[in-house]
Amino acid sequence: MNFRDNISRDNISNTKGNFDMSKAKILIAEMNKGIAHDIRYLLEKENYSVVGLTASGSAAVKKAKSLQPDLMFVGVQLKGKIDGIEVAARVRSNSDIPVVFISSEMDNKVLPQALATKPAGYLVTPFEERDVVSVVEVALLKAELIRRMKERESWLFTTMKSIGDGVVATDPEGRVVFMNPVAEAALGLKENDAFGKELAEICYIYGKSNDEITPVDPISIAMNEKKIIRLPEDIYLQAADGAEVPIQDSAAPIYDEDGKIMGVVFIFSDISKLKKTEETLKRRRDDLHTLNQERSDILAHLKDESGKLRETNIALEVLLRRRDKEKEIFAKEIRNNVSELIEPYLEKMKQGGLTGIQKDYLYMIEANMEKVVSPFRRGLLPNCERFTPTEFKVADMIKRGKSSKEIAKLFDMSSRTVETHRDNIRKKLGIKNRKTNLRETLLSII
Repeated sequence: MNFRDNISRDNISNTKGNFDMSKAKILIAEMNKGIAHDIRYLLEKENYSVVGLTASGSAAVKKAKSLQPDLMFVGVQLKGKIDGIEVAARVRSNSDIPVVFISSEMDNKVLPQALATKPAGYLVTPFEERDVVSVVEVALLKAELIRRMKERESWLFTTMKSIGDGVVATDPEGRVVFMNPVAEAALGLKENDAFGKELAEICYIYGKSNDEITPVDPISIAMNEKKIIRLPEDIYLQAADGAEVPIQDSAAPIYDEDGKIMGVVFIFSDISKLKKTEETLKRRRDDLHTLNQERSDILAHLKDESGKLRETNIALEVLLRRRDKEKEIFAKEIRNNVSELIEPYLEKMKQGGLTGIQKDYLYMIEANMEKVVSPFRRGLLPNCERFTPTEFKVADMIKRGKSSKEIAKLFDMSSRTVETHRDNIRKKLGIKNRKTNLRETLLSII
């Protein structure tokens, strides 16, 4: 275990006591043997591991590559054609090894060159023991903070690139500085081509109401209101190729540590499939209304045509059976569409690293879908109308052949909770304490 492995398990703090600095490996490159040995003595006295000493610039570069120290002390003047500043530049170009310069003084010509290598610190000769210890502690802590910051930036960048919604980020002037692959595909434009342009230059966002079209600028709205904004329904995005896509979206200002707005992040998702599902539901409702109207007309006709009561009853029974059959088919079609086209993606999103905003959207989608589907459950599935929403989900997974352990993982619940739901389902189906296969029963009625 090296110093980096050890320090990565600690929490960053303003105090050095949280880190075991003695795990650090240190390489010393100094032409003055007396200074080099003094530094080595003081470091080893503090239980640091000095992995090498050299007076040559070229040797220092090679040792840094082979030994991979956690810190280097480098004298400005070294033997050979490569001086200390060049050593630091070469080391820093190939690694994140922090460098502390050793020098009695630096003139106005050397200092800018040294600063360009971004050193972790300076040790000015002559020095005291506390000077060496302090510069090592500060340099190691600074290097670790920088490493963690880069690691976090990389994690955030990868997350933004990987999420399933389109993401566009802008600077304070509203110019695009980031687009993830989903946004690139939706807008028909690569991130490099969109960089530096305003959102309105690469797409057209607008609302529809009573055949009226109103342009919408989510970036400006979020910037002006200085808060997260969620745009209303019936919002559309028109990309460069002219394709119109219905979207759900939100925008939020990005603040720095001082509370100053650094830009805006715009998140949107294509809801074309959801719109089509809503249109299908509307058509089905209209069909049901028509069937009910036909039934009402037949009943009215029966009152006036008593002599044809038998024939009319037969016709009515056929009509009702057809309506009930269509309602059953319709209910299954709705459930299958939701189960196959929507729920799998919702479950995948739950298992990803979601932000607070994304979780809000996810819960909103689940709630809205339940509102859309629930009217068609009651009455269409008489054996299951007493199921709770969660029991419907568990029953659906049982139908697919999922085990209790798999269901528990999908819905983020314990296996014991899943077993309780299974018992409740058996009880409501009237097969509790009977040797009846639950999955076969569900397949036969749902």
